[in-house]
Formats: sequence, C-alpha cells, structure tokens
Amino acid sequence: VPRNKIDTPPTHHTNRQASSLAAGARTMRFQGPRCSFREDATDMAGAIFMSNSETRDHCFNTGVFGLPPEYGPFVANVKQGMPLFLFDYTFRKLYGVFEAASDGGMDISRTAFRSTGRTYPAQVCFNIVWKCRPLTEDEFFPAIEENYYISKKFYFDLSYQQVC
Repeated sequence: VPRNKIDTPPTHHTNRQASSLAAGARTMRFQGPRCSFREDATDMAGAIFMSNSETRDHCFNTGVFGLPPEYGPFVANVKQGMPLFLFDYTFRKLYGVFEAASDGGMDISRTAFRSTGRTYPAQVCFNIVWKCRPLTEDEFFPAIEENYYISKKFYFDLSYQQVC
C-alpha cells in the first residue's frame, strides 16, 4: 500500500484516453472567441491594440500598431482620426491616447515588425495625441467592463461612450 503520493505507482493511460485528455485540456484553454473582436463591430468609435513589452517599444518607434492576420477584418474598421489605445499584456497597462493617422489595412508597412521576427500585417499608422501615464487594468476596467468576455480577456472595439 503506497504511503504517500511519491510512492504512488504511475497511472497508465491508453492512447485513446491520453488523446481524450489532451483534447479536453485544449478545450479548457481556449475558452471564448478565437479573436478578441466582434464581427458586428462596424460602428466602433475607437480601438485597443495589443502588444507585449518588446512590441510596444517597436510600435512607439515606428508609429505603427499591428496585429496578426486573423485581425484583418477588425483593423479594416479602424478609420483615420479614430482614437486608439495600446494594451501591454505583459504588464497589463493601457497606453494612450493615440489617433489613427491612416485607415487600417493589411501590410501598410511591410518592414514595421520585421526586427521582432513575427508578422503583424493587420496594421494602422498612428500619432500620439496625449502621452499620459499608462493606466493599470484596475484603473481602465470600469470604462470597458462590458468588453470583457472572460477574466483578463476583452474585445478590442470601443463604443462612442467608452472613448468620450
């Protein structure tokens, strides 16, 4: 009789059981939509782009926000003059306020993210409107609370009320 967990014999699974367990883990991990935008958000009044600390600095140096190709439909709804924000998911801080200097599109700047080793072809050029202290998630959460679909995950589109 095993005395503790260290002495417990390993559990053996058949290939079918292991495959089923892996599928269940994948399902749990990918709760919510595949992309963080609402396909019916054609009347959005502002947008939040995502970055980590490395791509955030790159955005600021190039004046281009970018997202992976599956975000092309979302970025196509960004229009010149629209208020924009940048969310650094590494530190969970929101930077802004920016303004779209172009309409959103694909591959506006083919070289914008080349040095990061990744491709973010859904792009928009931006200008800095106000260089404010970045807001923590606790500070900006009340303004976009309705955009959260699960904890720590929110839709990127902003309504008129959220940008005013």
